Amino acid sequence: MFVRIAALTAAIFITFVSVASAQQVLTLNRERVLTESAVGKHIATRIEAIGAQIDQELAAQRAPIEQEGQRLNAETQALTSESLQQRPDLMQRIQDLQTQGQEFQRAQQKAIRELQATEAQALRPVGEALQPIISSVAEERGALVVLNQGNVVYSANSTDVTADVISRLDAQLTTVDVTRVRLPEQQAAQAQQQ
Repeated sequence: MFVRIAALTAAIFITFVSVASAQQVLTLNRERVLTESAVGKHIATRIEAIGAQIDQELAAQRAPIEQEGQRLNAETQALTSESLQQRPDLMQRIQDLQTQGQEFQRAQQKAIRELQATEAQALRPVGEALQPIISSVAEERGALVVLNQGNVVYSANSTDVTADVISRLDAQLTTVDVTRVRLPEQQAAQAQQQ
């Protein structure tokens, strides 16, 4: 009787081990794929260049606003609020400056959304290329699940397929078109209201 129980337990254990190995879970560090792959580095470089261009455009818009603000501060510094109210020319300039400041903030928010849209557009082909690569690696290793390492508390190094995925992605895709997305004014205003 004891021998039968031991044999049955051994059979269950062997079945459990074979099922567990057949259902192997792999991990992938998507952040590393995007920062270490050739295409990821290419996108990062282009996004940085586009960001610098946007910064220059915003600086050119910001400079006259700051200069006018400094001039107004110098002119109004010695004035009381009552005497300032008696100067419609200064009041109009202050109001114009506030309007320009608000327009600049809208331009700044639009630029941020454009840069985000540019990055998302550039990453789209990478995502399309990654899916079959990840599926292929999972199939070759007999895995049913590939988890992002950012969502995993612990995993053995043997389950990490990041280097393999990067290598295959580099062989397939090294650059993509990274073109600045320009949002229309109406779409930018709608996005800001949301």
